[in-house]
Amino acid sequence: MENTLPTQDICVYAFKNNKWIKRRRLDSVTVSQQYEIADLLEKKYGSKHFFFPKEINPEEYPLILDMETILLERTQSYRNDFYLHDIHAYFTKGKNALWMLRNTGTDFLPLDRLEKDFETYYRELIGVNSSYYVIDDNKLIKINREKAVRLLLLHLEKAA
Repeated sequence: MENTLPTQDICVYAFKNNKWIKRRRLDSVTVSQQYEIADLLEKKYGSKHFFFPKEINPEEYPLILDMETILLERTQSYRNDFYLHDIHAYFTKGKNALWMLRNTGTDFLPLDRLEKDFETYYRELIGVNSSYYVIDDNKLIKINREKAVRLLLLHLEKAA
């Protein structure tokens, strides 16, 4: 039977001694394979690794390191979601987003791709999180929960 899971072409980097180190390029890997690779690399090198779409040069995006600093301050678990999902979404779904954190992880909502049918779900995401940031291209701006809701509603109106 043929594998029908979606795959991605990625490059895996570490950030050490103030520089990016490319560990490996991975072609056609599934998300579950990425999690396995992330765990293996963390055990081997003792640090988390960043999973970027293959054409991205991380040196051009210092925002990612700013986001990691916030992640490490505000979360205790499910951090791999940032390294695999949030980074990928930033580069593939849009650099205008609402990024939210809680003790147990993150949520990344690309504001230009919201769907009105999911408004209740989006509101629930805002409700379970405790820290909110607007990502505007390569800028990160801290906002409160009320502003996050207003921003959500504004973008949902545009989507309708």
